[in-house]
Amino acid sequence: MIRVAKLSKTYRGASGAVHALREVDLDVARGEFFVLLGPSGSGKTTLLRSVAGLERPDGGEIEVGGHAAFSSERKLFVPAEERGVGMVFQSYAIWPHLTVFENVALPLTQGKKRLARERVRQRVADALKLVGMEEYAARPAPLLSGGQQQRVALARALAIDPEVLLMDEPLSNLDARLREEVRVKIKAVARELRVTVLYVTHDQVEAMTLADRIAVMADGRILQAGAPDELYRRPASPRVAEFFGAINWLRGEARGGVVETEIGALRLAVDGAAPGRIVVGVRPEDVKLSAARAEADNVLVGEVRSAVFTGGEFLYDIEVNGKLLLARAMSDREALKGTVFVHLPSARMALFREDPS
Repeated sequence: MIRVAKLSKTYRGASGAVHALREVDLDVARGEFFVLLGPSGSGKTTLLRSVAGLERPDGGEIEVGGHAAFSSERKLFVPAEERGVGMVFQSYAIWPHLTVFENVALPLTQGKKRLARERVRQRVADALKLVGMEEYAARPAPLLSGGQQQRVALARALAIDPEVLLMDEPLSNLDARLREEVRVKIKAVARELRVTVLYVTHDQVEAMTLADRIAVMADGRILQAGAPDELYRRPASPRVAEFFGAINWLRGEARGGVVETEIGALRLAVDGAAPGRIVVGVRPEDVKLSAARAEADNVLVGEVRSAVFTGGEFLYDIEVNGKLLLARAMSDREALKGTVFVHLPSARMALFREDPS
């Protein structure tokens, strides 16, 4: 549905050239909810805007719905309004002097492809029903909450019946409760319509909640793309691992199936690991704590330095041989105190060669 090949874009300013995209390749299947995840300046919004036709790349190719939208080699650039995409922006982009109905109807009544009045009325009604805003059709836009305004923006994008829906951090201006509410609505609508979605965010929880697949971006490149659980459990690099929440890093020397770390010797899941300096990553929820020693490999003695109750779980700081490890455990019992046994399951370790730099 969306194909991007060798896409590049450089911005030039007083401080020099900024390489926003560096020969990016991307394929998004029909009906897929695909999320671009990365920090500010990673290139994710430039990539989205290039697909939308709001940016003209320097090189490469873009196809949308099987049709060429951009090709530097063929000197082809299809305008945004002819690409058959709907767009939802970070700012709601709602016209304050119009009602909800008029805002959603605007793209259907302006431009080259104007629809008959009755068809516009039906399209708007259908779009508002999808986002749960049908009862607000006559309300002036300034009287809407932030979450309602963003749902109107979504309805407006859906009213044109797009093949592809592009969304640029649409929830970043909402508070936590509204973000969750609108996130649920976006996912439900995408599933119901089986529309192809390309979605930009810097929030890893949002990405994992919504996505069929995620591409992690940094410095104008895609570092890794895959299903949320794949990126969380099998990151290609420490940089990718850190995009998905807290992780404990241990550095050491690998010798066969064992790595000597600053907290002690740890047995690896695979024997015969190539010798050399490596970095071991362990998620906080994979640090198993108990008051009694378990019969297993990689059991060390630690001291509880702090225990924070968050409602559904405890977050612990555990000191092991002078190093603090973050652990996460369910709050179905009283917090552990004093000396504890720390089990680091070898199957839950992520291993990387240490960067010599």
